[in-house]
Amino acid sequence: MAPEVATAGTVALVAPLDPEEIERALNRLLKGVGSPDHPATRARVRTLVVAGLEQSDLPAVTQSLIPLTLRHPMRTILLVRTETPGPLRAWLTAHCHLPPGGAYQVCHEQIVIEGPPGAEHHFGPVVTALLLPDLPVTVWWARWLPIAHPLFRQVNALAESVIIDSGALGGALPLYGRLAQVVRSVSPYWRDLRWLGLTPWRKLLADLFDIPALQTALPALRQVTVTLADRSSGLASGFLFIGWLAACLGWEPVAWQRTVEGLEWQFVAPSGRPAADLVFASPAAPLAICLRLPTLELVLEGSPDGEWLTVETPGQATHLERTVRLGPAGAGVWLAQALALTDPDLVYLSTLEMIARLVGLVGAEEAEQWQ
Repeated sequence: MAPEVATAGTVALVAPLDPEEIERALNRLLKGVGSPDHPATRARVRTLVVAGLEQSDLPAVTQSLIPLTLRHPMRTILLVRTETPGPLRAWLTAHCHLPPGGAYQVCHEQIVIEGPPGAEHHFGPVVTALLLPDLPVTVWWARWLPIAHPLFRQVNALAESVIIDSGALGGALPLYGRLAQVVRSVSPYWRDLRWLGLTPWRKLLADLFDIPALQTALPALRQVTVTLADRSSGLASGFLFIGWLAACLGWEPVAWQRTVEGLEWQFVAPSGRPAADLVFASPAAPLAICLRLPTLELVLEGSPDGEWLTVETPGQATHLERTVRLGPAGAGVWLAQALALTDPDLVYLSTLEMIARLVGLVGAEEAEQWQ
């Protein structure tokens, strides 16, 4: 059973924001939530900067962070874009819980800094002054992903690791190539929540091709079709899967074409000229993947409720069917996984490199028209 979390009263501060005054206000908050029997203390292993937020995002993001901080105690700094004109404002809150058998309440500090459009360039200096010394910094772009905005580079420069959700790019094809360029050109470790969400799909397929009969057939794979129910929210998953498979198999992209239902790329491989299709339709499941080999067809499909993943060989003489439970999913689960990672994900980087090549084949002008 999770410990009960108490929230201390929120304190509001108005610009010019003084980091020392923010620290003093946080200390006063902690004294207010503590008691003689269970005084409050702070346990912090990192600073998490949550960027790319609108005011309407705050309740949901705050609720997703509270259980996370029970496992990863940290200071969180939330950067919020507001439509209200005026100076920067800061809202300070302490969320505290008493561990089972503990004598001290353990507190997580939340600092919300908000400002109107055009004031984002003031975020960087304030955040820098509030970082905890000698502790790692992670930046999480929780909602919008402003790849071309100076704030993106400014905030990322503070971090050892950056967490994004490539699904936030929606259906804007050129931005996927731009994302690969940005990730390649800066130093932090990158984590992608959409990539982590595809882990069960990639693992199931990799496990299947450990079966000797399928392993020998894999080099002859001639077509992969990724069918997406929603172009805007699903394009990232489609790109990541095709990019991963093509990079792992050593395929070289050489051409592309529009199709009635979406896009198709042609590749050169030792086995011939395989193809990969992105199809935008309305299947029962939000994502379905079909792999066609000379003598076999494999179909991976998620259930509409997102609970199950099934792979089968429909209508084949050699029947194979396997269903796995996906378990908990969503941004909170994937964020916890991202924070637990310590090494660069080289497979993800090679996948993004392949995606950049696929977008490059389409060309900037065509990609803009395709949105």
